[in-house]
Parts: sequence; C-alpha cells; structure tokens
Amino acid sequence: MSSVGAAIDEAQKKTAEGFWLDVTDPSSEDMERLARTFRMHPLTVEDILADAGDTDKLEAVDDYAMLVYRTKADEEGDMGFSIVLKRGFVLSFHSAGALAHVHSALDRLGSQQTQRRTADVVYVLVDDITDSLGLAMGAIEREVAEVDALVMAKEKKEKGETLQRIGLLRRRILSIWRLLLGKPDIVRALSRLFALAVEEEEEEEDMHHYLEDICDHLAALTSACGQCELVLSRAHANYMARLSLDLSGASVDVGLFSNRWLALVGILFPLQVCISYFGQNVKVPWKIYVDEGINTNLHAWFGVFGVAAGIFVLAVALARIKQLI
Repeated sequence: MSSVGAAIDEAQKKTAEGFWLDVTDPSSEDMERLARTFRMHPLTVEDILADAGDTDKLEAVDDYAMLVYRTKADEEGDMGFSIVLKRGFVLSFHSAGALAHVHSALDRLGSQQTQRRTADVVYVLVDDITDSLGLAMGAIEREVAEVDALVMAKEKKEKGETLQRIGLLRRRILSIWRLLLGKPDIVRALSRLFALAVEEEEEEEDMHHYLEDICDHLAALTSACGQCELVLSRAHANYMARLSLDLSGASVDVGLFSNRWLALVGILFPLQVCISYFGQNVKVPWKIYVDEGINTNLHAWFGVFGVAAGIFVLAVALARIKQLI
C-alpha cells in the first residue's frame, strides 16, 4: 500500500470483521509501526526486512504464525513472500516483483460466493505461488523436449547452440528445485495449524483437502524436475557422443586428404626427377652425335616418355594397393 499509516488506521476499524493488509517493499519505519500495532516479535520483523532468507518456513510466535513461502523472481532467482497470520487478520509482505500474486489472489477471492476467511487468503496466496512454479516448470518441460529433439539434428548451427541451452535449462531446473525444497512440509504444517484453529472454532472445514491438493502439485513438480534432469543428462550424453563421432569423421577425412596428397607427390616427384635428368645439357643415351650434328630420330623422346609412363603406372598401382586413392 502507498501509505502504511492510513492502511493501519483503516484496518483497525475493521478488526471485528477481519482484514487482509498487503505491504509492498516495507521500510524499517513501516515495519516498526506495524510491529507496534500488531505486536509482532522483533525476529519476525527482521526476517521480513531480510527478505525471509533462503528457505521456506512456518513459525508459531505467541498468538500468531509467520509463513515464508518463496516464489520466483526471474528465470534463475527467487524472492521471499512473508505472511503473518493471526486470528482476524492476515498481513503479507513482499517486493514489487510479487504483486502479480496479490492481484491474482484478489481476483480469486472476489469471485468466491461464500464468506471469506483468513485461511482462504493464505490458501489462495500459497496456491497462486505454487501455480506460478507450475507454469515455469511447464515452459522448461517444453524447451527440454525441444532440446532433446535437436540433439541429433544435422544442422551445425542448431547443434552448436544445443550444449549452451542444456546448461541454461539445468540452471533453471535447479532454481525450481531449490524453491520446491521444504514446501510440502510447510504446507502440511499449515494444514495442521488450520486444523487446530477449526477445532477451536468448531467449524466444518475442507481446507485440509485444498492444501493436500497443493502438496500433490508440489510432488508432481518435484517429479517433473527429476524427469527433465534425466532427459537433459541423456541429451548431453547423446550430444557428446554425436560430437565425438563428428570429430572422428573429420579426423578420417583429414587423414584421407593427407594420404591422397602424399600419393600425388609420390607420383609426380619421380616424374619430375626423370624429366629433369633427360633435360640436362649433357650427353644422354639415345642421342647420336655425328660431326657436331644431332640425329633427329624420336628414340630418345619415346624412351623418356616410356620411363615416365612406367613410373606413373607403377605409382598409381601401389597407391591403389595401399588404398591411398
């Protein structure tokens, strides 16, 4: 609320009816006044200002209970959502990033035809936070299925992005899994707390069934985290195996390319030596010198060509036998 003082004054007028006071980004001064008005323990105030720490918890303090139920802040972060539950009123504290849960809870409570109780407010907030985790997990499951299909893709661009996506998905799964830790125990403890309150008021209550449904949802999300991690582990192993095969294939191709060039050099080098030898400006076989003149027959040319052709055929035959070409 924009003015905590005005909200407290308005809430005190409705104490007999029961109320829900929601505070966004409370300051130290706001919490000091709220603590005096609603008689909250200093440790409760400290937990709220510290954004509730790193774990979910439910604590019974004097005549009220404090619930910390963490929610997602972004793809990999989380933030605390604190609820103080006392007979006749509910106080909720959170950062601006969690306002969507408050708006959703107001819409759901406004659509109820029955009389709204403090337990209904707490249940709707807890259920909406759990549903938000379910939506995040659903998006992860779809992306995991897509990555699993891309592992064996032939496109090099897609394969290059796969390993990075696997790493990012694992980080997101870890963030969801951390949020789920302890939540089933907290919900069961909350159910027992409501059962004690109902027993004292002698009211017929089915809140236990609603909270058990949340526990089932949390169990399903935990199972989904494990399944997605298993799929990503398999996809990672398949990706590395495919990468190893590709590297082996590239190594074989490089080896064949080198062998072919080696065979080509082995063929051309003897020819070059032979041609260079017969091209020297010295007396060579088959040339007949008569009175400073040179015999013009083609025996020498055919001799050189025959030797070169013989070397070429021999070299090609050896290369074929060695499977170099």
